Amino acid sequence: MTIIKGLALCSLAGILALPLACDNEVNCFQICQRYQECVTNIDVTECTDLCEDRTDDNDNLRTAAESCEDCLDRGSCAETTSCFDPGTDCPVVVVRD
Repeated sequence: MTIIKGLALCSLAGILALPLACDNEVNCFQICQRYQECVTNIDVTECTDLCEDRTDDNDNLRTAAESCEDCLDRGSCAETTSCFDPGTDCPVVVVRD
């Protein structure tokens, strides 16, 4: 009985901790999809893969992509197109090196 309670407690702790771990994830798909919708036609899958690869390996790019997400939360394309202007954080995610 004690083992079952221990397993249940560990499972519950794991489930509760899961959302905390996901908060640090950059939503590359959202960034690439908005670029596709608002700026120009791109391969969203390729963009998402590149974004995920780059932000997984680089804290500065992850921070930039998070700022990009905040900018994109403004709403319509007219309001978010400026998020992709040169010198902003979004192009680092969608432009290939």
